[in-house]
Amino acid sequence: MKKIGIYGGTFDPIHIGHLIIAEFFVQQFNLDKCYFVPNKKSPFKTNSELFFTDEERIKMIELSIGDNPNFSLDLFEINNQEISYTINTINYFNQKFPNSELFLLIGWDQAVSFDKWQESQKIKQLSKIVVARRNKQQNEVKQTDNIDTDFILLGNPILDISSTMIRIMITNKKSIRYLVSDRVWNFIKQKKYGR
Repeated sequence: MKKIGIYGGTFDPIHIGHLIIAEFFVQQFNLDKCYFVPNKKSPFKTNSELFFTDEERIKMIELSIGDNPNFSLDLFEINNQEISYTINTINYFNQKFPNSELFLLIGWDQAVSFDKWQESQKIKQLSKIVVARRNKQQNEVKQTDNIDTDFILLGNPILDISSTMIRIMITNKKSIRYLVSDRVWNFIKQKKYGR
């Protein structure tokens, strides 16, 4: 039975934190493939503007993962003009990989509000939910965390890097070298720094 990882997000832009988490995701669960699934419109960010276009976000993911055979890009949510509900993505992967085991990677902040997701119980039935840690205190899922104790914690390192921080640095013309892959740094330099 194949093991398929699903890693959704805005990736605006994709950075080394995303890549390191994905690598730990693949290793910890012995995944056959981890699919990066950039979303079109998050149900929790319907009013927010993207810093990069869909085409730029796709290109940066391709530049970041192209040399890793364990990673792949899936454009299901980008190609769908509607709000990106995770249940639709899970159903899509379920049809694409029948008789496979699906692993859905989410962040700790998303895990806390998971019960508010559309058809959250069905998502749990169709996939194993893996939660990436955001700080060192998150070493286990406890009842007091308001997180489902069925969720599996990813043993990822803690990196204080965010797409928000990177966007602020770009706006202020600060270097983001080493926060993103070399190829993405060169791409962003041309697009946003005028060189």
